[in-house]
Amino acid sequence: MDSTYKVASPETMSDAQLAQLGSDANCSNAQECLEILTKRKDERAKQAESDRMRSENVRTARAELQGGPFGPPNEVSAVSADAHFIATSARADAGRIIKHLWIIFVLLPVVLGILFAILK
Repeated sequence: MDSTYKVASPETMSDAQLAQLGSDANCSNAQECLEILTKRKDERAKQAESDRMRSENVRTARAELQGGPFGPPNEVSAVSADAHFIATSARADAGRIIKHLWIIFVLLPVVLGILFAILK
């Protein structure tokens, strides 16, 4: 028995095996093998195109940085999202921060002064 005709899923076969089975007139799954082979070639072509586009984007980004890496910002808004988040969270926590600072710098020294005065 030929090793090509062992029971195996067409998805696990190599391209050469799929091409051989697809061109075999006695293979009952010839059409399926050709479809899988075509799908693999399409996926490889899409991956190659994606890789080409990615390398092109990297090349253009590097070319832009060669002119000066600290150029003007490309953001649409005047304030970055990080700065906006920090400002809104600081605004929300401002009351709690002020309260704790008041306790540390005003109330604690007054209470300690009273305790030292009593214990003398």
